[in-house]
Amino acid sequence: MIKLKLMQGMYIAGHGDAFFFKYDEDGKKVSGEGWGGLVHAAQAVDENGNEYKILWKMITDYDSDIICGWDSPVQVLDEQYRNVTNKVKLEF
Repeated sequence: MIKLKLMQGMYIAGHGDAFFFKYDEDGKKVSGEGWGGLVHAAQAVDENGNEYKILWKMITDYDSDIICGWDSPVQVLDEQYRNVTNKVKLEF
């Protein structure tokens, strides 16, 4: 398991017409797959100094508050855009 520590606070990376492509474990775009709308992102680093980009899909609840599943990002990409989501543990 790769332990990641956030390098910055989460920020809104996309809204409205924004679209983020899904990448596979080899760093290739998965044709026609991704997320649109409100997306939060953050940069993270592992214990060896490798950097990663974390994406969370934003969910709107009944009170119109914007929330995310912070423990369950939709995608974590390494520096070569390889999807390592299932191999990481986030440290907040």
